[in-house]
Amino acid sequence: MTKHHEHSIGYCLYCVPLKFSVIFYSALIIALSAAAVLSLCTEDYRLLVGGFCYTSRGIVTLVGFMGLFFGLASLVSVFDNTSNWVRTFTRFALLRCVSIVFIFSLDHFVLQDCEQYSHTGTRFSSATGSYNAALATVALQDRCAETKSMYLLYTTINLIFSLFGAYTTSRWCHAIDQSPSYQISLNETTRLHRGFSDMGHPVQERATDNAATA
Repeated sequence: MTKHHEHSIGYCLYCVPLKFSVIFYSALIIALSAAAVLSLCTEDYRLLVGGFCYTSRGIVTLVGFMGLFFGLASLVSVFDNTSNWVRTFTRFALLRCVSIVFIFSLDHFVLQDCEQYSHTGTRFSSATGSYNAALATVALQDRCAETKSMYLLYTTINLIFSLFGAYTTSRWCHAIDQSPSYQISLNETTRLHRGFSDMGHPVQERATDNAATA
């Protein structure tokens, strides 16, 4: 008799166990969320998480903190083979997909004026009284065109992985909820006893009783 979680309950992409896929996706969200939180003090992860304006930067930070919490809770729930927190993590993953699209739309609007803040441009972000460090970093390095294309690529990959990850975690939750707590398998070589038990009745004694009644 073996517990259900010790057996495979499904596969992702026909070869990867669902449980491992959920663990990998949860860890990925934790890593991306950590990068989003770190973007408060560094621009090294800006292309990966977004936040080229103040509004989108606030959303990135908020979603980052939420991702750390729900990602860790999902990992604990997966190793406990319970779907409670994983299902909540799935809902957060869908909300995160919406935030990715919204953040990109805000950043895309800001990046359209990136060339104006470069060395050859006519604008200076510090002159407006609201210095944008993320935009200034890109503009002063003359990487506006490259940043736009790479940001679009990273956002697309991030969104695809997020949607597929949310679908995979949802499948795992459904499999856990629908699977029996235990799976009982009988060995084909096991001998099945039918009729009365021989316990306490020696064979010779029972044979004598049968002869007497006959």
